[in-house]
Amino acid sequence: MIKIRGILFDKDGTLLDFKAMWLPVMGELAAGLIAEYGLSAPCGEALLASIGVFQREIDGRGLFATGTGEQVGEALYDCLLELGIEAGVREEFAQQVTLNVNALAEKYRERIFPIGNLAETIGELKNRGFYLGTSTSDTKRSTLLCLERLGVLEYFDFLGTDDGVRQHKPHGDLLHAFCQEFSLQPDEVAIVGDTQVDLQFAKNNGAGLAVGVLSGLGTWEALAPLADLVLPDVNALLRVDYFSGRGLE
Repeated sequence: MIKIRGILFDKDGTLLDFKAMWLPVMGELAAGLIAEYGLSAPCGEALLASIGVFQREIDGRGLFATGTGEQVGEALYDCLLELGIEAGVREEFAQQVTLNVNALAEKYRERIFPIGNLAETIGELKNRGFYLGTSTSDTKRSTLLCLERLGVLEYFDFLGTDDGVRQHKPHGDLLHAFCQEFSLQPDEVAIVGDTQVDLQFAKNNGAGLAVGVLSGLGTWEALAPLADLVLPDVNALLRVDYFSGRGLE
């Protein structure tokens, strides 16, 4: 059997309820852009559609679900250009979008809801001896906020976030950094996530297990072809043999 010693978790849709937090954040972000540039409601819908947000749904393959804050900002900037709006310097606009999203995440922190009995599950995995980390395209600030709100920050050994230097998923930078820090081989790491990008991240870089969860944006049909396991949510890890032993032995 594969020896798993470390687990890298995607954050949104895997550890926390994606839509409950991020739909209000993106709705208010779009409202701010509408007000700032005097746009119509359909233009606001076009802005959100450009990053994969459609009314009450989020596209699991869209940029908001898979990209960094700056990439989201750049896509919004490009959409504004298509709408005939000059929004200043592209890089500065994208950076400001990232700052605004971080601020709105803080505002809506009461809507950071865990997936099931998350704290109990993560605590038990830690007790079983596994190194635990995140692999997210979100910023460190937002990731710290979320993990603290979820009551699991103390269990995480590694925060793989968008730092503006390492390439984001599906590139292998976060996996390699996790392995280097704890003297792991990629095939000793399980990667757990709710999107195809998470599973491609695992497969492209030699991870030991690619685990898809159905608690976020991905469907069985989308995840199963890329996954070694598809589970209802992270809490089901406790019932899987790969995660029953002590990971550090």
